[in-house]
Amino acid sequence: EPKQEGENKFFRSGSRKLLQFALLYLITRGEDASLTKTLLLLSDMGALESALYIAQNSDALNGELKRLADDLLGKLTDSDRKQFESFREGALQVLEPYGPGSLLAEATSHTDFRFSEMKERNITVYAVSDPTQRDALSEWMGMISWCATTELIRAPGKKPVTFLLDEV
Repeated sequence: EPKQEGENKFFRSGSRKLLQFALLYLITRGEDASLTKTLLLLSDMGALESALYIAQNSDALNGELKRLADDLLGKLTDSDRKQFESFREGALQVLEPYGPGSLLAEATSHTDFRFSEMKERNITVYAVSDPTQRDALSEWMGMISWCATTELIRAPGKKPVTFLLDEV
């Protein structure tokens, strides 16, 4: 989050709320919750609006999905939809690197590995990116590092895990 305060923080928060809704909606529906699928849902205004109305009648996550849907639908059905569209545009901009034809779409489409497995047995993980694509891949590498450390902190077990981060 940038240090500056003001109106932009409101719109970034709205975009995050929309991203959160889309991911939770896909997960609770048992659908593929990849970043690419999230981008496709947010790109299709008809599908997004339908998802919001479906979620409005949901009790998933102790009502959290409904709460998000109610809040976002309030902005969507307001006579001035500009606010909702600003949230949506912000979310789409964040997800653009995960578009269906991008390098990151395939890399984030599925997984058969959990970082928590590193606390169960000896595993070596290499996360390597093309240095010529540094601008496009740096946020992805940061996300991978964050996911690994978060999952390892939360995972049970006492087996130590060592990170060797070269040129991070």
